[in-house]
Formats: sequence, C-alpha cells, structure tokens
Amino acid sequence: MLTFDIDVLAGFWMIRDYLPEALTDDRERFLTIDAIADILGDARVEPVPIPVDCEDGFFEAHYARPEAYLDPALRAAQSVWLRLPDGVEQRALAALSADLASGAWDARHGHLRVQPAYDGGLRLVISG
Repeated sequence: MLTFDIDVLAGFWMIRDYLPEALTDDRERFLTIDAIADILGDARVEPVPIPVDCEDGFFEAHYARPEAYLDPALRAAQSVWLRLPDGVEQRALAALSADLASGAWDARHGHLRVQPAYDGGLRLVISG
C-alpha cells in the first residue's frame, strides 16, 4: 500500500510555514503509519523518496519548486486546497509569494532546489 506518514508530512515546509491547517485536517482523516502497519500485521514500511524533477502533481512533489504552488491550475489538481477553511489559501499564497520575492524562502529552504530527492513522507507499506 502506498500512503504517507503524517508525522513526516508535518515537517514539510509548505505545511509547517504556510498551511498548518492542512495538517490538522489530515490528522483527522488519516491513520498514523504505525496504526496502518499494525492493522496489516507483520508489515514493513519503506520510504519512497520524491525526486527533484518529479512531474506528478501531488502536493509534496514540488518541494524544490515553490513557485509551482502559485499556479492556480496546479492547486486545482491537489485536494488539499479544497479542504482549507475560507481565506487560508489566500493567506498562505500571499505569504509564500512575499517570501519568494524577498528571498526569505531561499534563505530558509534554498538547499532543496538542488537536493536530488526529498522524504516527503510517502511510504510503501508491505505486508506478508
């Protein structure tokens, strides 16, 4: 089963710096990785690194390309944005845009732009 570890996702810069509300919603909707492994029994859990050039549109795929989140078409394809309370998307995007313009994002996370892969919490749970 491919899933994600909510506790690892909590450290993702987009969640931590701009969208903590998304994590609150995800914690209510998803089991922890330990709970999933326990339910499946005798399961092992393997990280699935996200490559820097990942073309998939899932949320963490753009860890090294923060400008992508400013694209309305990209956000329309990601379910997280639809679940946010009113005004949160606009607030988060304004803060991200300002941080990109000022260089603050790169000062904090610029190393990710050249990091070949990222552990965004994707997990392969193998049972049996």
